Amino acid sequence: MDLNISVLREFIVLAQYLNFTKAASYLNMRQSTISKHIAALERELGFALLERSTNHATLTDGGKAFLEMAHRLVSLNDETVAHTAEVAKRAKRFVSVAGAYHQGVIQLFTSMLARYHNDNAWLDIDFSSKLYPSVDDMLKMDEDDVFAVCRSSAIDESDFVVRPLFRDTFSAILPSEHPLSSKKCLTLNDFKEETFMITTGSAQFENWPRISELCEARGFAPRTEIRRIANSYQFLSMYLFDSIYFIPTYAIPFYPMLKEPCFSCKVVSDPDCYFEYALMYRERNANPFAPQFVEEALQQPLPVGLTPCI
Repeated sequence: MDLNISVLREFIVLAQYLNFTKAASYLNMRQSTISKHIAALERELGFALLERSTNHATLTDGGKAFLEMAHRLVSLNDETVAHTAEVAKRAKRFVSVAGAYHQGVIQLFTSMLARYHNDNAWLDIDFSSKLYPSVDDMLKMDEDDVFAVCRSSAIDESDFVVRPLFRDTFSAILPSEHPLSSKKCLTLNDFKEETFMITTGSAQFENWPRISELCEARGFAPRTEIRRIANSYQFLSMYLFDSIYFIPTYAIPFYPMLKEPCFSCKVVSDPDCYFEYALMYRERNANPFAPQFVEEALQQPLPVGLTPCI
């Protein structure tokens, strides 16, 4: 007996609707095609699954028993397909990367991808586009192999191998008419009375824990305003604001709108005011290709303007 999984799926839908016309509409198939498939399945099994009438169908006792079996067979098939895909993915030397995509990280990965392509793509890399509520949530989901993160005390690194990549200062973006825009040298203490803008859905949101801990180290909790947007480009191109927006200094040239006279960009000059970016992978049960990917990333030349971690 050779049962067709697609026909079993059709039978499960038909058992739900008990109407060939509705089942055919749901499956986007011809009613006559489903009727032929179910009739062939009954011949294969040797018993009737349905009692048919003009507008309705009823499951026979044999049909009810087989429905449970059909559910189990379809579920087992789906699990097998998913497991096989995962095994194939690993066999193909696959690494999934997620996290804070600082422009410097993107440039490092781009140069790696170009070299992999020239080397006949020995490693298949997937850059996750999923948005997580926080870095900790991303690390707990166990869905990716390598994580690019902006380090802070808010991240639990205990189960991970952490390899620092580089440091970048950060700059305050403020309206050109803001009183602080005329000051030549700004420290984080200058912003004690200001409101800090946080944009969810952007890399800036992932950098926020580091800014927050630096403020707390200076004895103040920053006032914040959260705006939900698709990305920082959208925010900067759409809003003029009275609050302060922090981004990595290296990123400023990637935002052409910051050249507009309505904006002022000021580097925060405190020696400890920097973002440190690192690559992380799990210490136990890691994808065997994750450590190699991370080590190769560390061998890439840093883009000009970024500082190596000491």
